[in-house]
Amino acid sequence: MKKIFILLIINLFILTINGFAQDYNFDSLINNKQSLDDMKTHEEIFSLQTEVTNQKIQRNIFIISFIFMILVVIMILYIYNTKIKEVLKLVKIQERELEFRKFEVLKLGQILNHTENSILISDLRGNILWANNGFSSLFGKTYEEFKEQNSANIFDEVNEKNQKVIEECKQKKEPVFYSSEYTDEFDNKVWFQRSLVPILDESRNIINFAAIDADLTAIKLAMEQVNIQKKQVEDQKQKITDSINYASYIQRAVLPPEEFINAILPQHFILYKPRDIVSGDFYWAKKIENSVFIVAADCTGHGVPGAFMSMLGISFLNEIVRTDTIKASEILNKLKHKIIDSLHQTGKDGEQKDGMDISVCIVDSVQQKFQYSGANNDAYFIRKNGENYELKTLKANKMPIGIYYNDSQEVFENHEIDLLQDDTFYILSDGYADQFGGSAGRKFLIRNLKNLLLAIQMESMQEQKNILTHRIQQWMSHKDNHGKKYEQIDDILIIGMRIS
Repeated sequence: MKKIFILLIINLFILTINGFAQDYNFDSLINNKQSLDDMKTHEEIFSLQTEVTNQKIQRNIFIISFIFMILVVIMILYIYNTKIKEVLKLVKIQERELEFRKFEVLKLGQILNHTENSILISDLRGNILWANNGFSSLFGKTYEEFKEQNSANIFDEVNEKNQKVIEECKQKKEPVFYSSEYTDEFDNKVWFQRSLVPILDESRNIINFAAIDADLTAIKLAMEQVNIQKKQVEDQKQKITDSINYASYIQRAVLPPEEFINAILPQHFILYKPRDIVSGDFYWAKKIENSVFIVAADCTGHGVPGAFMSMLGISFLNEIVRTDTIKASEILNKLKHKIIDSLHQTGKDGEQKDGMDISVCIVDSVQQKFQYSGANNDAYFIRKNGENYELKTLKANKMPIGIYYNDSQEVFENHEIDLLQDDTFYILSDGYADQFGGSAGRKFLIRNLKNLLLAIQMESMQEQKNILTHRIQQWMSHKDNHGKKYEQIDDILIIGMRIS
């Protein structure tokens, strides 16, 4: 291009020189004619000069026009050359980009071929255009083999539920997930989860679909096995629950009937709330002559272990209490020895310290005497003093019914009180006071229970039971840090008796 431009400049320069040379020849001709003696008139000289001038003007116009045309041609060629260079540069850039994209696609293809997941690329109708090596790993055959025996369309054989998901993908142009299954020629099922991803162009129009399948077969088979085992566990649990329910009928059957207690203690209540189906807390009552025996016990543990211990305690109480002359403390002393002997307790290190905490009361309606003896569980005695009520604690011995690491105190203490009209006694386990709840998530505590008992002394015994029941339910209805209501942590037993 540069050579062409230089040649044009040279030609233009030659034409200009030639033009000036011709002007010089014409001037010389006129001068020569003026010097000639044969020129006749001035008119001829003027005519000749006019002719020469016209020729100069025409020649100069031609030269200027020619020069202008050449400059226009040069300008056009220059612009064209510049555009060609820009186009060539752009083509080279696009070639490099295509090479880079080709390289990236090749790398991506290699990566997709080495992934464990099956990846399919389809057109808008779902016809499969490409499949990676993971397809063969998942479905057990190459794409060509699969195509010969099955539909090569990702939207075929889709159930109604998955069809709705696919339509959602097409409408929202967003990835969706759904599960499906495939049965091979050997009737083996392959479960997989499919991620259907729409591939969009710059205008957000769907041009292809990518289906990414993850193998769920192992998980599905494991879940089926877990479901089988879960069903077995549920069946076993149901059998155990049925057995425990039946055991609860037996346990309640050995507890004193309500009609019997109403007959021997007209004014009383029994608040009995087992934590589980069967309970480690139990109560026992018996009447011999003029003496009424009332027992509230809390066995080691709760649920089935506590229930077994409660059955043992009831059985021993029936053996021990056979006469109205026996004292409350004697009942506990004999019961302790029987529990130790039956459980073969020796007090060795590491030995299980099973036993029970218990309160024994004896009410003699003729002599108006009240006896109490306790193992770890105190009793509470409320008497009216003028317009007020006073609560006194009948202290229990700090040792259980069973082996104890410090058995220096071998016998239980016996408390005896002369009864007055409307004296009220309470024997109980520790379940009520130890229950967590309230706005702060703390235990109810025995001092709050004492204050509550004093506050309800004007009420009947049945109403006292209702108030105590409502109060503990209200206490447990508060929610913990996890937003859940507090669950009962132990068996609850409170027995209230009023002397009439």
